[in-house]
Amino acid sequence: TSTRDTCYTMNPVKKVKPKNPKSKVWNYFNDALDGEHVLCNICAEIGKETKYKIKDGETTSLRNHVQNIHGPEWADLKSQEKMRDADKLKENKAKRRRNEDTQQPSVQKMFHKLTLVDPQGAVQKKYDRFLLELLGCRKQRGGYYGS
Repeated sequence: TSTRDTCYTMNPVKKVKPKNPKSKVWNYFNDALDGEHVLCNICAEIGKETKYKIKDGETTSLRNHVQNIHGPEWADLKSQEKMRDADKLKENKAKRRRNEDTQQPSVQKMFHKLTLVDPQGAVQKKYDRFLLELLGCRKQRGGYYGS
Protein backbone atom coordinates (compact mmCIF):
# COMPACT_ATOMS: atom_id res chain seq x y z
CA THR A 1 0.00 0.00 0.00
CA SER A 2 1.12 3.50 -0.68
CA THR A 3 1.39 6.35 1.81
CA ARG A 4 -1.60 7.92 0.19
CA ASP A 5 -3.79 4.88 1.00
CA THR A 6 -2.74 4.74 4.65
CA CYS A 7 -3.65 8.39 5.17
CA TYR A 8 -7.24 7.61 4.32
CA THR A 9 -7.48 4.46 6.42
CA MET A 10 -6.14 5.96 9.67
CA ASN A 11 -8.74 6.49 12.36
CA PRO A 12 -9.12 10.10 13.41
CA VAL A 13 -8.13 10.90 17.01
CA LYS A 14 -11.16 11.25 19.23
CA LYS A 15 -10.96 14.02 21.78
CA VAL A 16 -12.84 14.03 25.06
CA LYS A 17 -12.07 17.57 26.20
CA PRO A 18 -14.55 20.10 24.73
CA LYS A 19 -13.21 22.78 22.38
CA ASN A 20 -14.86 25.55 24.40
CA PRO A 21 -15.37 24.09 27.87
CA LYS A 22 -17.86 25.76 30.20
CA SER A 23 -16.20 24.51 33.36
CA LYS A 24 -12.91 26.02 34.51
CA VAL A 25 -11.80 22.59 35.80
CA TRP A 26 -10.86 21.66 32.23
CA ASN A 27 -7.91 24.08 32.52
CA TYR A 28 -6.19 21.50 34.73
CA PHE A 29 -6.58 18.58 32.30
CA ASN A 30 -5.39 17.62 28.82
CA ASP A 31 -6.95 15.14 26.47
CA ALA A 32 -5.31 11.70 26.41
CA LEU A 33 -6.35 11.48 22.73
CA ASP A 34 -7.74 7.96 23.18
CA GLY A 35 -11.37 9.01 23.00
CA GLU A 36 -12.07 8.18 26.64
CA HIS A 37 -9.58 9.76 29.06
CA VAL A 38 -8.01 13.01 30.19
CA LEU A 39 -4.74 13.53 32.06
CA CYS A 40 -4.14 15.82 35.02
CA ASN A 41 -1.65 18.59 34.11
CA ILE A 42 -0.63 19.20 37.70
CA CYS A 43 0.18 15.54 38.35
CA ALA A 44 2.08 15.39 35.04
CA GLU A 45 4.35 18.23 36.24
CA ILE A 46 5.60 16.00 39.08
CA GLY A 47 5.95 12.97 36.82
CA LYS A 48 2.75 11.23 37.84
CA GLU A 49 0.20 10.08 35.26
CA THR A 50 -3.37 10.45 36.52
CA LYS A 51 -6.02 9.42 34.00
CA TYR A 52 -9.74 9.93 34.30
CA LYS A 53 -12.36 8.37 32.09
CA ILE A 54 -14.83 10.94 30.83
CA LYS A 55 -18.40 10.04 29.99
CA ASP A 56 -20.64 12.59 28.26
CA GLY A 57 -18.41 15.51 29.25
CA GLU A 58 -19.07 15.14 32.97
CA THR A 59 -16.60 16.92 35.22
CA THR A 60 -17.49 15.50 38.65
CA SER A 61 -14.50 13.17 38.86
CA LEU A 62 -12.18 15.93 37.63
CA ARG A 63 -13.52 18.37 40.23
CA ASN A 64 -13.16 15.75 42.97
CA HIS A 65 -9.54 15.09 41.93
CA VAL A 66 -8.58 18.76 42.00
CA GLN A 67 -10.40 19.29 45.31
CA ASN A 68 -8.90 16.26 47.06
CA ILE A 69 -5.37 16.25 45.63
CA HIS A 70 -4.56 19.82 44.61
CA GLY A 71 -5.90 22.12 47.37
CA PRO A 72 -4.38 25.45 46.21
CA GLU A 73 -5.57 24.90 42.64
CA TRP A 74 -9.02 24.04 44.00
CA ALA A 75 -9.11 27.36 45.85
CA ASP A 76 -8.14 29.15 42.60
CA LEU A 77 -10.83 27.25 40.71
CA LYS A 78 -13.54 28.18 43.21
CA SER A 79 -12.42 31.82 43.08
CA GLN A 80 -12.56 31.84 39.26
CA GLU A 81 -16.03 30.28 39.33
CA LYS A 82 -17.30 32.86 41.84
CA MET A 83 -16.02 35.68 39.63
CA ARG A 84 -17.62 34.09 36.56
CA ASP A 85 -20.93 33.62 38.38
CA ALA A 86 -20.88 37.23 39.62
CA ASP A 87 -20.21 38.45 36.07
CA LYS A 88 -23.10 36.33 34.73
CA LEU A 89 -25.41 37.68 37.43
CA LYS A 90 -24.49 41.28 36.58
CA GLU A 91 -24.98 40.58 32.88
CA ASN A 92 -28.39 38.99 33.48
CA LYS A 93 -29.51 41.89 35.68
CA ALA A 94 -28.41 44.37 33.00
CA LYS A 95 -30.33 42.39 30.34
CA ARG A 96 -33.46 42.36 32.50
CA ARG A 97 -33.16 46.10 33.10
CA ARG A 98 -32.78 46.75 29.37
CA ASN A 99 -35.79 44.54 28.64
CA GLU A 100 -37.89 46.26 31.31
CA ASP A 101 -36.94 49.66 29.94
CA THR A 102 -37.95 48.74 26.39
CA GLN A 103 -41.10 46.78 27.17
CA GLN A 104 -44.47 48.33 27.77
CA PRO A 105 -45.56 47.49 31.31
CA SER A 106 -48.37 45.00 31.63
CA VAL A 107 -51.74 46.03 33.04
CA GLN A 108 -51.09 43.80 36.03
CA LYS A 109 -47.73 45.49 36.80
CA MET A 110 -49.21 48.95 36.45
CA PHE A 111 -52.22 48.06 38.60
CA HIS A 112 -49.90 46.62 41.25
CA LYS A 113 -47.71 49.74 41.12
CA LEU A 114 -50.73 52.04 41.44
CA THR A 115 -52.23 50.10 44.32
CA LEU A 116 -49.15 50.28 46.53
CA VAL A 117 -50.56 53.22 48.49
CA ASP A 118 -52.18 53.83 51.85
CA PRO A 119 -55.83 52.84 51.40
CA GLN A 120 -56.97 55.81 53.55
CA GLY A 121 -54.49 58.32 52.11
CA ALA A 122 -54.88 61.23 49.71
CA VAL A 123 -53.31 59.33 46.82
CA GLN A 124 -55.88 56.55 47.14
CA LYS A 125 -58.72 59.08 47.21
CA LYS A 126 -57.33 60.65 44.03
CA TYR A 127 -57.21 57.20 42.38
CA ASP A 128 -60.77 56.48 43.51
CA ARG A 129 -62.04 59.76 42.02
CA PHE A 130 -60.23 59.08 38.76
CA LEU A 131 -61.60 55.54 38.57
CA LEU A 132 -65.14 56.69 39.22
CA GLU A 133 -64.84 59.37 36.55
CA LEU A 134 -63.46 56.79 34.17
CA LEU A 135 -66.43 54.53 34.85
CA GLY A 136 -68.83 57.43 34.23
CA CYS A 137 -70.09 57.86 37.76
CA ARG A 138 -71.15 61.21 39.17
CA LYS A 139 -71.07 62.43 42.73
CA GLN A 140 -74.35 62.73 44.60
CA ARG A 141 -74.70 63.91 48.20
CA GLY A 142 -72.34 61.83 50.29
CA GLY A 143 -71.73 59.18 47.66
CA TYR A 144 -71.54 58.19 44.04
CA TYR A 145 -74.05 56.65 41.69
CA GLY A 146 -73.94 55.37 38.15
CA SER A 147 -75.05 57.50 35.18
